[in-house]
Amino acid sequence: MSEHATAEAEEASAPTMTVTPEFERAVLERVESGDYESTEHVLAVCVEALGIHEDIMHEMPDIHVVELRVARYERSPDSGKRSGRTRKAPAH
Repeated sequence: MSEHATAEAEEASAPTMTVTPEFERAVLERVESGDYESTEHVLAVCVEALGIHEDIMHEMPDIHVVELRVARYERSPDSGKRSGRTRKAPAH
């Protein structure tokens, strides 16, 4: 089979996806900017970033719980007493 025929066969069997117009526009803008070679390149980078995100979330699955506890502590009226610091009044 020739290279052209192989490429056509791969294209014909490639899965299709439906995306929102916003997603399509975002992908095409990145290709048109010259930062990416093709839509496939943009999507490959997206999948790679998703993998990194999943790895981080797997390593630190409860980070949002920690962040919530820190935020609650910082808002608590006696948080300055525990650390020996005084809290500043919020600016209005």
